Amino acid sequence: MAISGNLMFRCPVTGREINSGFNTDQDGLRGIPPMQSMHVRCPACWKLHDLKFSAGWILPNAASVGKRVIAG
Repeated sequence: MAISGNLMFRCPVTGREINSGFNTDQDGLRGIPPMQSMHVRCPACWKLHDLKFSAGWILPNAASVGKRVIAG
């Protein structure tokens, strides 16, 4: 099973990690040309960034790595 999660980037203005809102896995990311970019409204600085997919990384979600959240 491929580990899926949110595609993350670093804000070029603040240096903070930002969530692009794009969910994928390594296979999906490999299928995108490395110089392809996406426009992201940055939640850290509120500017619109043009970010290359090759600069991003996947932050796995809990379900894809088999973690369970136990309440209480």
